[in-house]
Parts: sequence; C-alpha cells; structure tokens
Amino acid sequence: MRTVYIDECGHTGADLLCTDQPVFALSAVVPCDNAFANVCRCFRRFQGAELKHAVLHRGGRHDDELIKAQRYLLERCNGISYVILKRHLLVERRGGQTPLVE
Repeated sequence: MRTVYIDECGHTGADLLCTDQPVFALSAVVPCDNAFANVCRCFRRFQGAELKHAVLHRGGRHDDELIKAQRYLLERCNGISYVILKRHLLVERRGGQTPLVE
C-alpha cells in the first residue's frame, strides 16, 4: 500500500470568497524511499508534532530548512498540485440553489 500526503490551503470556511485568500490549492505528494526521514532531517531544530508551513515560516527561522525540504521532495518524489481562483469555482450555498458566485 502506498501513502499519499494531501493538503489544501485557501479554505476560508463560510467566507469562501475572502479577498485575503483568493486562491484555493490542493497538493499531493507520493513520497519516494526514505522521504519522510530525509524531510525530518531538514527540521532538526523544530520541536513540534506536525510540520505546518504556517508555523515553520513564521519569523523566517526555518526558511532554509523549508527550501531544502521542498527541493528534496520536488526533485525526487511524485506530486501534483491543483490551484484555482476561488471566484471560478462552481459553488452553491448549503440547502439552496443560490450560487455564491455569479
């Protein structure tokens, strides 16, 4: 069985068209051999249960490690990303047929 890591960004809850986050993105990575261990080695100074970009990027303390980990994943592992402006999504309100975007 293969493991695939998937994450999204740009989900703004009820305010789907929030102007601060106009893009929705969904990415997946199929890790290659030893990918998890190699990425973890990039973040030896990080003390946390989960590698979250928002936390790692805050203050620029882990920027070098982020670049190193991303380069490793992009060069050695399979992945795919889907990015779209949220105003182009076909979205309807819950319980009704009124579209949020016209």
